[in-house]
Amino acid sequence: MYSILGILYYYLFFRNSQYWTNKKIYAFQVKRLKSQLRRVNGTNKSLIDLELSDKLFLESYVTNTPILNKRSVKENPNDFLVRKPRLFDLEFYTSGSTGKPMKAYISWRHWIVEQAVIYRHWKWHGYKFRDTCAMLRSYSPKEGEPLIKYSWSLNTYYYSPFHLDNKHMEEYYRHMLSKRVKYLRGYPSSLKIFAEFCQNNGYTIPSLKFILTASEVLSRDDRLFIEEVFSVQIGNHYGLAEQIVMFGNCSESSILHNYNEYGYCELIPTEEENIYRIIGTNLHNDLMPLFRYDTGDLAYARPGVKCPCGRAGIQVEAIIGRNDVLIKDSNGSSIPTVNFYTMMQYYTTIKEWQIIIKRTDDLVLAYTGIELGKIESAELLTQLKDRLANTKLTPEIKNVKYLNKIAEGKTPRVIYEN
Repeated sequence: MYSILGILYYYLFFRNSQYWTNKKIYAFQVKRLKSQLRRVNGTNKSLIDLELSDKLFLESYVTNTPILNKRSVKENPNDFLVRKPRLFDLEFYTSGSTGKPMKAYISWRHWIVEQAVIYRHWKWHGYKFRDTCAMLRSYSPKEGEPLIKYSWSLNTYYYSPFHLDNKHMEEYYRHMLSKRVKYLRGYPSSLKIFAEFCQNNGYTIPSLKFILTASEVLSRDDRLFIEEVFSVQIGNHYGLAEQIVMFGNCSESSILHNYNEYGYCELIPTEEENIYRIIGTNLHNDLMPLFRYDTGDLAYARPGVKCPCGRAGIQVEAIIGRNDVLIKDSNGSSIPTVNFYTMMQYYTTIKEWQIIIKRTDDLVLAYTGIELGKIESAELLTQLKDRLANTKLTPEIKNVKYLNKIAEGKTPRVIYEN
C-alpha cells in the first residue's frame, strides 16, 4: 500500500515537472545533487562547496568530481554505501553489456521514484492502470511450468521468450487475441522474431495500442519494422540496474528524453562525431549515491535536434550501446542474448563470460574468474538447458583464463566457430 501511494505521489509531481524549463530543471537537479553530496560529506568523501550558486556549483561538480567507472563499484560495492541497508531497501544485480556481474544497492525511496517516472512514460502512450499487458521477456519457465503465466496484480501475461518457434508463437498469438491485450512489452530482439512470425502469417492484434521495448538497443530499422507489422507506436525505454539515468520517447517522436527529475545526465563527446558517453548521477538513492557514473553506454545526438513535443532537458536520438545479437542453431532457431544476461547476473564470482557456438551445435559458456563449485555449475548448466530447450544447441560450461577477442581488441558476447 505504501509503495502504491508513494508511486502515486511522485507521479502526480512528475506529471507537472515534465513541462519545466531548463532553468527549473537545473535548479531541481542542483538541489538534489547537493542533498546527495551532503550524505557523502558526512564520511569526508566530497569537498565540493555546497553553498555555491547553481551555475558555479555545477561547474565545480563536473570539474572536481572524477568520473566513476563500473569496475570500481563492481569490485567494492560496499565502499559506496553511506548508511546501512534497511528493511525495504533493495539489491539489484547486473551483468551489464560487458558480462561482468555487479551488485547495486537501491533505497526504497529511489525505487519508488523509478516506478513513478516509468509510469509517466507509459502514460505518454495512453496507458491506464491495469490495462491488459503482454510481456515477451523476463520469464524463464522451469521444467513442467506453463509457457504462459499471469500476474493478477499487474494484469500482465508473461510469455516465455525462450520458445519462439512457430508452434509456440501461434499459441502466444491466439492467447493475446483472446485476452485482448492492449500493451506489448519485450526485448527488441524477441519482439522482432514475433513480428516476423505475424507478418509471415498476415496476423494483426486489433486491440493493441502500443509496444514498449527495453533492455536492448532498438535499431531504427527494427523500430520501423515492428511498428509497421503491428500498426502501433513503440515506446522505447533505456535504463540501468544501477538506476543512474533513464530515457524514454514520448508519443510525438522516437527521440529519447532523459528523465530529468530522476538522474543528472552528462553527454561527453567521443572522437566520433555526434557520439557521446552517457555519464550520470542518481538523484534519489540515499543508500548508494553514485556520482558521475560511467554507464559504459553511448548515445547518438545531433546539435539542435529536439523532440517536437517541446519538453526541455537532455534528449538523444538513439542509444547505441548494449547492442545484442541473437543466438542461433543450425536450424535457425534463435533466442535473444539478453536472456543470458538475466541468468548470469547472480553469479558474482564470474568476471566475464562469452558464448561460443560450434558448427556441431555445441554451445560453450566460457567464463573467467573463480571456478564454480559442483553445485553452482550444475545449477548454471540446468538453467542453460532450460533456455536452450527449443534449439538444437547442447551446452557446456568452461572456466578459462582469457576470453576470445576480435581484431579491434573487443570481446564479443557471442562467437560462431567455423
